[in-house]
Amino acid sequence: MANDELDDDLGLPATAAPGVRDKLAQQAATSRPWLDRALLNLRVWFPFLRTPDMRVRQVKYRSSDARSGMSWKVGLPQQCYACGATEGLTRKKFSNEIRVFEAPSTILGGTLGAASLFLLCGVLFFWWSFLVLGLLTLVLGCAYQFVKSWTERVTITIWSCPEHLEELTPPEAVSHDEDLYVYLPHESLAEPARAELIASRKKEQKSRPSGASPDESPQPQAEPSPDHGAGPPPARPIAARTELPPLKLAGDEEEA
Repeated sequence: MANDELDDDLGLPATAAPGVRDKLAQQAATSRPWLDRALLNLRVWFPFLRTPDMRVRQVKYRSSDARSGMSWKVGLPQQCYACGATEGLTRKKFSNEIRVFEAPSTILGGTLGAASLFLLCGVLFFWWSFLVLGLLTLVLGCAYQFVKSWTERVTITIWSCPEHLEELTPPEAVSHDEDLYVYLPHESLAEPARAELIASRKKEQKSRPSGASPDESPQPQAEPSPDHGAGPPPARPIAARTELPPLKLAGDEEEA
């Protein structure tokens, strides 16, 4: 439906060739990559904004799955992304830098809340200073969000058969909260990718030693039990009781 709206805006005739319509739609989409990237980030930051199509194509990777430093390397199952064929495949590697934001939902929510309050007060009471303050809050919030961000490299390897190679588009990826959200170009590859990821995690857990994990705190050592085979402890010396000399009474001194 989105392609139809773009075609109507461009004023294409209904009899236009499908190839021309697809190229124009692709050019219209690539002419605003920053807007598409912003919308994709918002849908990842706020899950209720995700469409059913995004949920079907989504595969989430943890840091322990595919992250090394500031880069991600994702290898998808060796099958065609569209039809699932396993023979005569061509490997395509997509590498791109994405911007990662720290606590975006908190910063964005606080910025929008404060700006909305200032703008509402300015409109209700005709306080122009509050209107300016609301706009300034939006600008400062966006600037602060950009300062609290960095770039990460994402490399995704995907396979395709010769029939669907020309239709292959780069997967979309968003890094958020120590996880990487990958949106595949076709929903048929999402389920095998999730199954392979779960199997890899189980294999990694089995390969770990059976000892305690490094997160566990060391248990205090028990005190050594007394050796019952040894002899009895030496007896404590008994102090000799010293008696006081008898007291002499007054009558006894006279008799003496």
